[in-house]
Amino acid sequence: MPGQTRDKIRALPVGAEVNEDGTEFRVWAPEHESVDVVAGSRSFPLSKEGNGYYSGLVPELRAGDTYQYRLSGDKQLLPDPASRFQP
Repeated sequence: MPGQTRDKIRALPVGAEVNEDGTEFRVWAPEHESVDVVAGSRSFPLSKEGNGYYSGLVPELRAGDTYQYRLSGDKQLLPDPASRFQP
């Protein structure tokens, strides 16, 4: 069942999807107040959708770029559990 982010149809309900505009992220983190995508020293906040989902477009990230998630401002960075590429 595809997910929908900002009126865009997604191939999968969660995870990262690269498109012509950058990379769309969607993650389910119902126990957390915020979710950021962290790539190197850069951090990109995701928007709260409701029902525990967070999503957003990060134009700077492209195929092959590595990233992790920061939940609720914690120092610990976590891998994307829906990632299809984990170097």
